[in-house]
Amino acid sequence: NDGDFANKVMHPRYNVDKTYQVRVDPEFSQEDIEEIEEGVMIEGKKTTKAEVDLIKKNEIKITIHEGRNRIIRKIMEKLGYKVYSLVRVSIGKININGLGAGMVRELTSEEIKELIK
Repeated sequence: NDGDFANKVMHPRYNVDKTYQVRVDPEFSQEDIEEIEEGVMIEGKKTTKAEVDLIKKNEIKITIHEGRNRIIRKIMEKLGYKVYSLVRVSIGKININGLGAGMVRELTSEEIKELIK
């Protein structure tokens, strides 16, 4: 409910990392993982570099700091993958550990400061 705060969290200029867990079909190739890490051309603009951790052959954690609409899905589509599961698991150092589907919690003042520093 705070537009200024939301902008500082989502806008790429502020470099707040967002981490997603993505499960796809078919399995990831090493070449595609490297392309994701270096940036993929989407809608005439290259995505920023990403950090990719392979969890399983068809599942990765990808950390980016840009907020383009549906960017993870667009990257996967461009590389020929069908997305079966896509979950944002953290923003900055705040993660969803311990939260079930539909659950929320308030941020602490320390977490807010960390996000907008």
